[in-house]
Amino acid sequence: MGIALRALVGVCLGFTTVAFVGVFIPREFSRVENKAAPPSYSLLSSPVRDYIEQLTLGRTAAESREGCPFLAKTPADIGDGGSGIDALPGVQPPIDLKALDGFLSAINDDTDAGLLTNHCERYWDEILDENPTLIALEKHKPWTSEEVTLLANRGVRLKGAVRLPYHNRLPLRLSITNGALVCHSIKDCQPLETPPNGRFAVERINARRVARSLADAVDWAANNSVNLGDAAFSIPVEDCPNFWRSKVPVGGDYIGPGSQEPCERARPQYKRKGPPALVLSESSFTEYTWDIPGVWFHENDETMTREIVKDLYYTADDGDGHPRFSEALFAAEWAKKKNEAFFIGLNTDDSRVQLACELSMMDPELFQHVFIAGADVRMRQPVNCTDTARELERELGCSASHICRRNKTLAEEFVELMLSTKYHLDLPGYGPWSHRLRMLLLSGSVIFEPPRSFAATQFFDAPLKRRNLIVRFTDATDLYEKIQWFRRHDDVARRLAAAMHKIGWHCLTHESVRQSLVMLLKRLGALHEPTVGKARRPGKRLDDDIRCVIGEGTPLHAAMDGFGEAADECYLAAL
Repeated sequence: MGIALRALVGVCLGFTTVAFVGVFIPREFSRVENKAAPPSYSLLSSPVRDYIEQLTLGRTAAESREGCPFLAKTPADIGDGGSGIDALPGVQPPIDLKALDGFLSAINDDTDAGLLTNHCERYWDEILDENPTLIALEKHKPWTSEEVTLLANRGVRLKGAVRLPYHNRLPLRLSITNGALVCHSIKDCQPLETPPNGRFAVERINARRVARSLADAVDWAANNSVNLGDAAFSIPVEDCPNFWRSKVPVGGDYIGPGSQEPCERARPQYKRKGPPALVLSESSFTEYTWDIPGVWFHENDETMTREIVKDLYYTADDGDGHPRFSEALFAAEWAKKKNEAFFIGLNTDDSRVQLACELSMMDPELFQHVFIAGADVRMRQPVNCTDTARELERELGCSASHICRRNKTLAEEFVELMLSTKYHLDLPGYGPWSHRLRMLLLSGSVIFEPPRSFAATQFFDAPLKRRNLIVRFTDATDLYEKIQWFRRHDDVARRLAAAMHKIGWHCLTHESVRQSLVMLLKRLGALHEPTVGKARRPGKRLDDDIRCVIGEGTPLHAAMDGFGEAADECYLAAL
């Protein structure tokens, strides 16, 4: 029996397979020595639990195959060169192959109609065209200046805008006026919780980054005669979207690991036809929230990855200063990569440790680089994974020392492992944003996300999720099946990975991100016409109980001396 058969058996067992193939079954799972019902396996999917129960209650493997269709296949069916897995009931290609073909055609188009032309202009247009909040705003335009200002102020004044669940962060209130970015101070706010000591040092840095990136985009537009129009908006400098329009589903295919998405807890619901506030956030659940994902708070140092993949995938430029992507070089590097999965991250969500446990029991070789770093971490948040891993070891039989390791993975080692493997996991953490997704795109890999990560969008990933080119999986078994499909269709995996790389390479440069901001600000500026007659209030007045005073504002220019201090003075005025 080969690794492939052991792995498929592992899907049904939910733990390591028999000793004669080199893997050990714990005593409590032995059919001979334990006829009693097994302990609780509530963390495993139903087919896995059912098969464990059949073994522990004395049924033979042959009798149990009806409950596990994978075992109905012979080694010849599921060997490396066969096609048995494609014939398994319910197993379909993980992606729409026609959508992949169309997407590749669009990103390889060098004309003005191509998705990547002019710093991904058409790509950003698609994102803005499909955003439900912008659609709702544009449906009721033109708005008056007073109405737009009211929507922006509500991003500060409405319930939920100042009192935040994690760190009690304050929002930024910004506007575009006469071609300049203006920061409006927020005064006389009374946060309902006292922030932890030193917490605002982090938030001040995030606020500076957001303000500087926006100032850079606005200044570029002014210097290049791009009319943005006037606009006003708020930005919550925090991990979660603020304004929810419905609760997430509970049970079945829910987003979060609990009864509701963590970001939604204690958030007010604004059930209305249009957004209650005009807010730009780092991320948003477009089906459930009104926030527009349009800004990036956290800086990823992608320089090292870009330099490495430039040497691996690109040839010298043709005289225009830009290296040329080589399909031949990419294919050669792809052939060198291991047919393995990759994820290393902290214990910022218990689902990470659980998934690592289940996967390690399905196929230890395939998932040897899927683990949680942080066995020795002592931080404010409960990121140490040791206790959770030991509990899973007791309940399910996986190795705690394998799935929860000491935090020794340096940046260079992380990038090396990332670039040497084909299948990458992007798992949820504290919030619906993902730092690593930008790195995974650049690496050129097949990327998999569970429902909570897949349902969230950042400013750059919606078209990939809409086409399911970032591959959605529901649980460990589903992930395993989909990786196996790609392993058996390596040409499809390589083409998909090349498409992901091209999006990361072209659309996440400084110039392309600035282009996305310019196009978003133009959309916001086009919402209103100050000369239109009688003002319409956007729904019922919800801001009568105002806790904050919005200042007149200070212009911010990216090249000005003392930019950071000016941004701090505006942002921290409420303190």
